[in-house]
Amino acid sequence: MAYELIWESSGVVKRHYGVLTAGDMLAATRQVVNHQRFSELRYIVNDFSDVESGRIGLATIEEIAALRIGATLVNSRILSPYIAATDPGLSVAHLLMSPDYRNDHPTRLFPSLPAARAWVAEQLHETNAREKKPPQTG
Repeated sequence: MAYELIWESSGVVKRHYGVLTAGDMLAATRQVVNHQRFSELRYIVNDFSDVESGRIGLATIEEIAALRIGATLVNSRILSPYIAATDPGLSVAHLLMSPDYRNDHPTRLFPSLPAARAWVAEQLHETNAREKKPPQTG
C-alpha cells in the first residue's frame, strides 16, 4: 500500500508515494467516499508530490471519476485540490480535472501542500463569510 489517509478535523489528505498503482488509487478513493465522516468533509487533498513512478489507465480514471461523481450527491461542499509537479501524478490530476472526468467539487492544481492548504483556507473563509452574511432586505 503506497498511500496514506491523513484525517484532519475538516478534511482528509490522500497522500500517494512511491509507485502509483490503480489498486491503491481505487482503494484510497473508496476508503474516503465510504468513510462515516464523508458527508461532513470540506476538503480532500490529493497529494501526488511523492509519487516516483506508475501508470494509471483510463479504465481506472473512469472508475475513480464515477466514484467521485456519485460522492458529489452525498457531499457537494468538498474542495478538491491536487498536488503534483511531475508525472504520473500530474497526468492523473489533469485527467481527473478534465471535463470528461471531473465532478462538481472545485478543483485546482498546486505544486506543494502549503499552496493547496492556503487555497483551501481561503475558500473555506469565503464560504463561511457568505453563509454568515445576514439576508438582504428590500
